[in-house]
This record gives sequence, C-alpha cells and structure tokens, in this order.
Amino acid sequence: VKHAVLTSVNRDELKDRGAEIWYQTVVKIKESSPQTTIETLIPDVKANWDALERMISAGQEVVSHNMETVESLYRKKFDLAKDLKKNFPQQLLDETKVTFGIPDAYDQGGRYLRYKSGQVDR
Repeated sequence: VKHAVLTSVNRDELKDRGAEIWYQTVVKIKESSPQTTIETLIPDVKANWDALERMISAGQEVVSHNMETVESLYRKKFDLAKDLKKNFPQQLLDETKVTFGIPDAYDQGGRYLRYKSGQVDR
C-alpha cells in the first residue's frame, strides 16, 4: 500500500475521544509498512487539545478534517483549524477543497471560499 487514508466515527464516549486509538493505528502501520504514507481524517474531538496533539503527533504525513458543517458551527471549526495551524506548524500543511453539487449552493460559495483568505498552504 502506497498511501492509506484513515477515518472513523466520532468516539465522544471515550475519555480521550479515541486519540490513543488513532495514535496507535498510525504507529503500527508505520512499523509494519514504513514506505506507506498516511493521511488521517480526524474528528474535531470537541476541541480537546490533548487529544488533538496525540492524534497529530503519530507520524502521519497528512492530517485532514472536514470543514463542511451548518453555518452556526462553521466559525468554530474555522477557528479550530487556525489554532491547530498556529500550534502545530511543523506537523500541518493545510489545504482547502470545496465541492459544489447543488445549483443553489453556487451563490453561497463565497462564504466557503473565505477560508482561502485564512492563509492556508494550498
């Protein structure tokens, strides 16, 4: 396997929000297949910084988080993404992608493109 993308459901019932599971999964893949690059598509873990740091420090090449959400939560997710980039600049390369599939969404696209002005890497 050249590249693996790992994702999961939220594990809010766990004290560490599943951070140790993420960490150990990446570590074990790297031990058994060091040439495999890994992308983790992580949940927000309710902005638990200890959990986020543990998840991000596992050695994966890419850390992803979906930003699509309802408008009332978008600002919180945007601020969290900025804080992550500020606190983990060496581990994180941020990237933004937008998908529009509903004609009514095109007029709202500018709202999502504002993320680009937040100094993402690509």
